Amino acid sequence: MGADLSPSSEFEGKHEILINSHYYDVINWIPRHPGGNIIKFYTKQGEDASAAFDQFHGRCLNAAEKVLKHLPSREVAKKNGTVQDKTFSRNEANINQELSTLKSTFEAEGLFIPCYSRVFARLLECAILIIFGFYLASSTPQFVKLVGLFTTALGAGRCGWFGHEAGHRSLTGNLKIDKVLHQLSSSLGMGISSSWWNSQHNRHHAMPQRLKYDVDLATLPLLAFNKKVVKMGGSNVNNFFIRNQAKLFLFVDSFLVVLHWQFFLCPRYVLKKRAFSDAFFMSLHHFIFIGVLGPINSFVVTFLTGAYLLGTFSLNHTHLDVTEEGKSWVEYCLEHTVNITSTPLTDWWMGYLNFQIEHHLFPQMPQYNNHLIRDRVAALAKKYDLPYRTLGFWEAWGKVFRNLEDVGKHAANMVEE
Repeated sequence: MGADLSPSSEFEGKHEILINSHYYDVINWIPRHPGGNIIKFYTKQGEDASAAFDQFHGRCLNAAEKVLKHLPSREVAKKNGTVQDKTFSRNEANINQELSTLKSTFEAEGLFIPCYSRVFARLLECAILIIFGFYLASSTPQFVKLVGLFTTALGAGRCGWFGHEAGHRSLTGNLKIDKVLHQLSSSLGMGISSSWWNSQHNRHHAMPQRLKYDVDLATLPLLAFNKKVVKMGGSNVNNFFIRNQAKLFLFVDSFLVVLHWQFFLCPRYVLKKRAFSDAFFMSLHHFIFIGVLGPINSFVVTFLTGAYLLGTFSLNHTHLDVTEEGKSWVEYCLEHTVNITSTPLTDWWMGYLNFQIEHHLFPQMPQYNNHLIRDRVAALAKKYDLPYRTLGFWEAWGKVFRNLEDVGKHAANMVEE
């Protein structure tokens, strides 16, 4: 939102990525990469893109491999069969191989095959909640009108979870259909650009909780989820919002963030990228919501939607430590992500994103199948002495607000000093 925490000059002149024992020169492919410029993240010496390549391209692996064949490449230097120019600990090659084997096992079990009836039911749920909310909001009794606004906001929030999975192309398995569903749910249902969302969220998945890489940490000057972000922000932390973020997060900051998305970041992005179909659906969203609800009630719905989405999203990452060093894909997912205890209500409320570890390891698996693999993921973590953490729903909320309070106090002390 504010401070630029993205990689910059460190990538200049470094255009090779390591995938399965080969370096590929991506200098001419970066501008054309459908997933955005996150491949730059892996051009730094010592990074290994093997697992990320496999997990991000599961639905288009043949096409991705064809691209690799046409890129300039060289084999990694080896001695006695061992890669020499690797810098990670924990025997990353073995972890990557086991992760690949797990994925193959899950594919053989049919866990990557979408269920179209679930997709239809979830899309129908979003539509019914929004339409029924519109109907109630048009009623005369004030209480019924208020219930209608809550119902509409819930529907828009559910569009967020649906769009999230469509953005990962795990709803139908058909990239074109999932792209359309993503536009319907995110651009029409929420008023944000689905293309912009992909460009941002892919960066988060590439290296979660890594400073200067994970865009979810770039929240200054409004928010700071970690003391190291405060330190990097300098003068940006000397403000009312950071010092009081624990009080403002759920009902002020989240509202401002969604407004910032809807009326600045997304319009700027669609103009820059000429994403005209996103622009059409975003405009249609505002035309419908403001036309049916009126400007004030439309903002109330945005306020409630922001609290639902950003509050829930914060449970899995924001209170965890950050990293400044490169790690393996598995280490990112296990050390910087937590699950939330599964109950039928929690699964529904969070759109199955309470299985966040499994989702980060296998982002293109339909999320309702994540609970079927957690025991085997936990076993992988145990084998390599990596954490596999699960928090209770309200326990996670407590950690979120205690962390916000702690970081806010740290920022206030910096000002006093």
